[in-house]
Amino acid sequence: KATVSVLYWNKTKENMHSVVSSVSLGDHPTVLNNKLILIATIGLFKTCVGTAVLSMPKAISNSGLVIFPILLFGFSVGAHYGCWLVAKTLDIIGRDDMDPAKVGEFSGGKYGKWFALTMCVLDPWGSTIAFFSTLADIIRPLLEEHHLFGEGTIWTSHGTVILALAVAVFPLMLSTKISEISWVNTLGVISLLAFTIGVLVNTIQHNIGLSGAPLGSADTNAVVALTVIAFAYDGGQLNVFPYYRDLPSPASGFKGDKLALISGLANYAGACCYFLVAILAYSTYRDDTKDDVLNNFGNSSFIYVTIKITFAISLLLTIPLTLFECTAVLREHVFSENKWTNIALNLALIGTAAIIASFVPSMYSAFAYVGATTATAWTMILPPLWFIFTVKEAYREGGINDGNEEEDELTEGGESNIQEETPLFVKNPSLPPKPSKIQLGCAWVFMITGCCAVPFFIYSTAI
Repeated sequence: KATVSVLYWNKTKENMHSVVSSVSLGDHPTVLNNKLILIATIGLFKTCVGTAVLSMPKAISNSGLVIFPILLFGFSVGAHYGCWLVAKTLDIIGRDDMDPAKVGEFSGGKYGKWFALTMCVLDPWGSTIAFFSTLADIIRPLLEEHHLFGEGTIWTSHGTVILALAVAVFPLMLSTKISEISWVNTLGVISLLAFTIGVLVNTIQHNIGLSGAPLGSADTNAVVALTVIAFAYDGGQLNVFPYYRDLPSPASGFKGDKLALISGLANYAGACCYFLVAILAYSTYRDDTKDDVLNNFGNSSFIYVTIKITFAISLLLTIPLTLFECTAVLREHVFSENKWTNIALNLALIGTAAIIASFVPSMYSAFAYVGATTATAWTMILPPLWFIFTVKEAYREGGINDGNEEEDELTEGGESNIQEETPLFVKNPSLPPKPSKIQLGCAWVFMITGCCAVPFFIYSTAI
């Protein structure tokens, strides 16, 4: 393995950056660039397609054959738009070291910083709780029915299984570069593919068809199905940040444009995977479809056991990716950048998540509440909010990214009255073209829709 240092000019000779990435292939910069793009694509796809796939058959059962794909692909468009807004915001700022807290400070001052920091912690932490709860529901029946530890013993209790899982995944969470755990994405995608193939084989063997299945539902169950879909796309916008930092700038154009395209491919491929699993499983179990489709599978068949084990592996490997940006932001803005801080933060996050997961009664409810709150905020509120106020700050006349150089006004003592800028607010010499009024208007509509959706989603989930 080699460490490849890629130097590139950021449009002007005054602003040169260095991107250093440790990769398996230390060849020509083009090889490095293509490899990092592939890593980002697989990583964002794995972020999109996670544990929520287990609840998609129940979601289609609750919403109907016609309403479900409309909700699914409609929200995937919204999730892609949220990723695009984040990527364009990073392009406008023009920095390769930005994280959610810095962008929040750029667009909203100290209050924006702490709001973004809070959301950056709560969202992946809540998702991790749901992941642990789901994993315990998958693994416990396997241990009990195959008499590995005996039924009803302390070794097969909900809390013990979650503790064992937390210990198993903890070493993978200590990496400080997302490219160092890219193999986790690849293995996770392979496991997910095996799960999908298993569902397909099961459908071929036991399919009862879709004749007479409802086409749509207008009750609160359909709304809750939408919140589960929202949870499915949770994390995509947050994971734009580490991949934006890792990707080198292209020879022409802007990095955000390429990352927006990658996120679109990941989102729509994820939507197709969700729809395939949902329609196959629902056509097999219909009204008997469980909140977790794995509960429809028995533990006596080798195929069923293989499906559960492969999905459990895929889900367990999602946890380090989910918490990666959360711990990075906390080290940067709250604590310090050292090995022991990284260990303590990951231990605290995964430990508290495991403890709370021991008391979560329903996976479907956990998905719905996270989807109704932090997932919707990350998709529909924070990205347009950052975009709108970053554009306002960057393109205002005389603003930090305005191209006009202003002369220092001197006081009587001959000293400049222009205060020294904070390092965060520096001029971007490669500022993209100013977004149009239509683009800003769409961002406003998207954000207002998200603000209205959150309380409605919470209410529907609660009742």
